[in-house]
Amino acid sequence: MEPALHLTNDTEHVKSLIRSLTKEETISYLKVRGIDGAEDLTTKLSLDDILEFILSDDSHSQIINDLQRIREVAQEVEEETFRELCKIYGLTLNFQDSLKLCVAKCLIEKEEFLAKIHSLSAVKKQNDFEMLGGKPTEQKINLTAAHKLSIVKSLKQLIEEEEPGRNYNVQLEQIEHEVLLNAYFEDRTKTFNTINGKKIETVKITPASKAQAKYNLKENRLSLKYGTSKKIRRYLIESFGETFFNDNNHFDDPEHKVVYSPKVFESGTLNLSIDEDEDELLDVKIIEESIKIQLEEQEVNLIIKGNDTESVLEKLIRKEIDLRTQSRLYVILALTVKVGEKERKVRIKVSDNNKISYDPRFSEVVSKYLRKWGVEVVG
Repeated sequence: MEPALHLTNDTEHVKSLIRSLTKEETISYLKVRGIDGAEDLTTKLSLDDILEFILSDDSHSQIINDLQRIREVAQEVEEETFRELCKIYGLTLNFQDSLKLCVAKCLIEKEEFLAKIHSLSAVKKQNDFEMLGGKPTEQKINLTAAHKLSIVKSLKQLIEEEEPGRNYNVQLEQIEHEVLLNAYFEDRTKTFNTINGKKIETVKITPASKAQAKYNLKENRLSLKYGTSKKIRRYLIESFGETFFNDNNHFDDPEHKVVYSPKVFESGTLNLSIDEDEDELLDVKIIEESIKIQLEEQEVNLIIKGNDTESVLEKLIRKEIDLRTQSRLYVILALTVKVGEKERKVRIKVSDNNKISYDPRFSEVVSKYLRKWGVEVVG
């Protein structure tokens, strides 16, 4: 029998896990895990009662590890994508199951697939991607097993040509009209000195760079996150283009690859109007701008923050320099969106390097108005 935990730090940690999952979800997990006596637990029990039940079980270490993993996965994934991937890998979920209970069932019944489901559904929740438009095409695409093999083969060929011996791991699936990719690329081994007790030891670690991609089949757009590695960026662009269109420059054509641009903010006549019959978007303001100014022989980056930066610019205008018409490095907008009976603030950051960042749950209204205001460059 494993010894029960008695340290305050341990019990407080387990309490925090129960709170984050809620008593109901914790009990549901214990029942699905098949812990003896769990069927008799009810939400009428106190948090301390549930804590005592967990710590008194022989498998309490596994239970605590499970609760920790359930919390971490649920925080990082997009729910609908997680559910769809669970179905793809053969897990039956109840419509009313909470996300955390879905994660618990996946952990218990399909643990061999959880890491893949976790990483791919986390891609969907991420933002701040570089977005590239593809060349116009009438081709209808759905991800096939052959496509999966082709992307991996293409990446392998590109890597072996330029960086022989570099290892990598690629995960790929299609959810509705998006192909999701999560990949790790081996970096060069590094040597570190560590302290082990009173000894100084040298350890070697081989880190990995993470890359993510989302290919929107309907809009023919490829979204990328690749850290600082331009090589990984090129590997992804060329492998997607080659796999789906037999054209490794499909997403690197200067005429079509720019999707979002802050240039419209340089016009001096910007009009962020909202449709009269609009019932979802209530208000919009520019709350931060990074403006590039040429002052004699030096280039100055001026960052303006406020509740309404356009009104600030009006007050800062001088005959010599009209700040409204200077180049933008990035612009941040704040949208007030109605969600049910509540209002939510949605921040959108548009950069001059074709990157955009916003909460993907609001993609429909965001895309609609970025196109209307000229921030989204169509075709």
